[in-house]
Amino acid sequence: MYKKLIEKEDYEKLVVTVTNQFILQFEWFEKGLGRDVGIFFHDTFSVLQELIKEEQQDIQDKKDRLQQLRANPEQYLDPITLFKIRLQQYEWVQKEFHMSPTNSSTDLKVLETNN
Repeated sequence: MYKKLIEKEDYEKLVVTVTNQFILQFEWFEKGLGRDVGIFFHDTFSVLQELIKEEQQDIQDKKDRLQQLRANPEQYLDPITLFKIRLQQYEWVQKEFHMSPTNSSTDLKVLETNN
């Protein structure tokens, strides 16, 4: 009796309903994708444009500073200034060297004698 009922039953409406519910999730996902991508990249483009402007300004500032140094070479050829720069370089190398996990005191002495 149940076997005949199952064999004769029309499952078309049930299949259509289940299929529609299953496919509906993918349709919502597809519709939301365009919106999500648009929201994600909207601010990113403006941030990128701002970064480009900042970097161009930084490049221009450095070019201006270079022109000043070329116009006044005594600013960087002064022996005291050269000594301060050299001292800063040594301090930086020493700081970087001490931060390195693989170093020895003989390596530092070699660095100091080479300069």
